[in-house]
Amino acid sequence: MEVTWGPVPDGFVHGILLGYRIYYTKIQEEGRPATSKTQVITAGPYEQNTIIMLLNNFAIYTLEITAFTIKGDGVRSTIKDGSTCNCPREFKTTWYPFPPYIKYEEGAVGGFIPRILEDAVEHCCDDCLLDNGKSASAINYELDGWGKRRAEVRR
Repeated sequence: MEVTWGPVPDGFVHGILLGYRIYYTKIQEEGRPATSKTQVITAGPYEQNTIIMLLNNFAIYTLEITAFTIKGDGVRSTIKDGSTCNCPREFKTTWYPFPPYIKYEEGAVGGFIPRILEDAVEHCCDDCLLDNGKSASAINYELDGWGKRRAEVRR
């Protein structure tokens, strides 16, 4: 998750700015309330953005940022929410063979419409990855948009 912030206004840094601390806590996962320990990452004094890595997909986190000097942390920012991947794990489809747009050959769906759909999911959900680095979202050609098995394919 990318986090950005502005510099501390002139006159508000009491001492030498050593950097920024970003506090984040998971509050929701897969649509359900979640609790987790607050984590902290540190950014340098000349940075105004960072990327928080290794977050859970389908989650919402609260974020607070503070500047710090040798004397300690300054006032924390207003709490903001940030979310990770919001793509569904599965996209259902309703389709029928209509070559060359959609083909059904040897038990596999093909043609250029499925390729366009797969490219769209990959592009739109590129931050939705599983631990193994593969996409967390997939297109299901076996179930229709209502979750029922598709009708037998006629050729």
